[in-house]
Amino acid sequence: MEVDIIGALGRYWGEAELRPLIAAFHIEGEPVLEPGDLTCFLQNRALGVELTFRAAEALKVRLRDYPPDALVLHNIRLYGPGSTTHAPFAGALPFGIRLGDSRQTLIEKLGPPDSEVADLGSLRWDKARYTLFVNLSDDGSVARLAVQTPVAVTRKPGFEEG
Repeated sequence: MEVDIIGALGRYWGEAELRPLIAAFHIEGEPVLEPGDLTCFLQNRALGVELTFRAAEALKVRLRDYPPDALVLHNIRLYGPGSTTHAPFAGALPFGIRLGDSRQTLIEKLGPPDSEVADLGSLRWDKARYTLFVNLSDDGSVARLAVQTPVAVTRKPGFEEG
């Protein structure tokens, strides 16, 4: 399964550019915000995929203008074999990352993270168009990967541009 997650990220529900990702992940339904919420989810647990949509006005970094009430694809989460809620994602992870990669292998592939919470096994790389999060399992291998709209303003090019 090959999908352009970077191209889909930051698109809002209803945009044509989002349709190939929704179809590839066999996502059904549509995102609906509950009263008072700013975030909602669509997922395919059998494929190990979860999509987070966020109200445009709640984004930390806005890369473009959105129509009123737009629900923006804010986060794409791909689960590994240790998840109790989702099957392992069987497709190719972005940027050459593999589920068996260790922290050191990630640093060799991607460079040092911009942020790390060692006791949680969480690493973060900030790029101009997105932020990459990787969570490590107890054995130190990739347990979950998420690509989301930026959490910090930066001009660093993305990994796909290198």
